[in-house]
Amino acid sequence: MSLLPVRAAVGANDLVPTAGDRTEQLQRIRAALQSAGLQAYVAFTPSNVHYVSGYESYFLSTWWRMHGKIFAAVSADESRAPALVLGDAEDAAEAAAAGTAVFSYPMWVEPASLAQIQDARRTPEERPAQWSEEAIDRALADVLRSYGITRGRVGCDLQHMTHDAYLRLRRVAPDVEWIDFTDGMYEVRVIKFDYEIARLQAASELADAGMLHAVAGAFDGAGIVDLHSGFVEGAARHARTDSKYAGFSTFWVLPAFGKAANINAAQTGGLARGDLIKFDCGTTVLGYRSDHGRTFAYGEPAPQARALHETLKAAHDAALLAVRPGALPSEVFAAAEGRVRRHGYPNYNRGHFGHSVGMDTFHEEPPFLGRHETRPLQTGMVLAIETPFYGNDVGSIMIEDLVLVTETGAEVLSPLARELVSVAPR
Repeated sequence: MSLLPVRAAVGANDLVPTAGDRTEQLQRIRAALQSAGLQAYVAFTPSNVHYVSGYESYFLSTWWRMHGKIFAAVSADESRAPALVLGDAEDAAEAAAAGTAVFSYPMWVEPASLAQIQDARRTPEERPAQWSEEAIDRALADVLRSYGITRGRVGCDLQHMTHDAYLRLRRVAPDVEWIDFTDGMYEVRVIKFDYEIARLQAASELADAGMLHAVAGAFDGAGIVDLHSGFVEGAARHARTDSKYAGFSTFWVLPAFGKAANINAAQTGGLARGDLIKFDCGTTVLGYRSDHGRTFAYGEPAPQARALHETLKAAHDAALLAVRPGALPSEVFAAAEGRVRRHGYPNYNRGHFGHSVGMDTFHEEPPFLGRHETRPLQTGMVLAIETPFYGNDVGSIMIEDLVLVTETGAEVLSPLARELVSVAPR
């Protein structure tokens, strides 16, 4: 059973940002820009383009080759509207509704209606085979011009930017000094609004459903593809049960079973009685991506596997209880590591026991709950707390939860038990 309160279930309306949310988001970004001495910020990553513009671009979020073709921008001057540069095939009504100015360029996709393509009086312009970088650059130059920026300091996601995109920024605004603002945006995004918490919780619920469905269908000799497919089917089935999951878009799952199921092991052979079944997984709901995990036993596990799981669960509980406003991530780290090392595993060694989560497709966002991280935890953070073992002898173990930092401690976003649950063989 959980040692911490589990957050109440959310409804579809909880996943929708308010006008006040949007205003405060922009205020946070502008305050960070002003503190850093920046005139504006140009977002490059899918996460930051979404956060700044209020619009999740299909092309940018799912096609890596569109990175550097879609941008969002916000001026430190609150009288200037945020801006979005994207192809004209996308429906940017959501961005416009969020108060974002849209600067579009032609793509290869024909966005015209049936009536328009049937109209003989219409003379369509030739479309590029994919896009025109010159047209994209003109649109971005128009954004900077609308902000009155021809020189000075402008932030961008330089840690994640492609070399080509950076060179194009230099050509668009040769007298601007481009400053890395990657960490600045992570600091802005680390405190979640209620709608963001609700989206992460909904994504966790789908991951729970996927894991439970997968293990319910486990059988003697099942392969890794069976567990993978079972997770996908379970998450998709559950997504159809409630309108709050209408924004379910993608998933990720790393199942493993067997005694030699470490993080790099090829998953061959079939499920056998006594095997551990590990899931590290998540889903995406309206752009927010969960990170979650549990371990099950197919029948009765080996005593040493059960003992290790019990110790890791105790360490997980210790980490959860250490989460509170003002606590240092290093304190959470010490609580987990100390519990494992004092109870039979003195050489257990990890670099962190969790991290922030949000919109990044690689799941892990700073800050990390590491030995040397001293930035205090704050109310409104959502953290993935994890105590895993990637062994090559007893199997892999994952216990991972999303927790919300509240004024009184932490709330868990998933009610799924953390004990090692045995699945009846069949």
